[in-house]
Amino acid sequence: MCPLLTICGSLNNIKPQAEGKWHTANIKRVYPLADGGFVITFVTNSSHCPSGGAEKYHYVRDGKFGVTQKGVDKMYGLALAAAAQGKKLNVYFDSSVNSCDVNRMSTVYN
Repeated sequence: MCPLLTICGSLNNIKPQAEGKWHTANIKRVYPLADGGFVITFVTNSSHCPSGGAEKYHYVRDGKFGVTQKGVDKMYGLALAAAAQGKKLNVYFDSSVNSCDVNRMSTVYN
């Protein structure tokens, strides 16, 4: 009976795999959160982000989708620079969760 309990207990700890998707668009909003993270919304929503509402919220937070606080800080700077200059932002986010957690981003300066 003991091995069966161990197996069942282990199954409870299995997390669904993240489903990474890319989205590229101009930024509509960037706003910081009290926990040190921030949220990005885009002029054009991603059809892969299951976040509810008219605007799809993409969260960038420490401990989510492999991101550290140092990564959050760097991505915040990049998002603000892209928004200020009207550049499109490319984000790689987890489409399997409603928070559409961002793992990395880039922008192109020409």
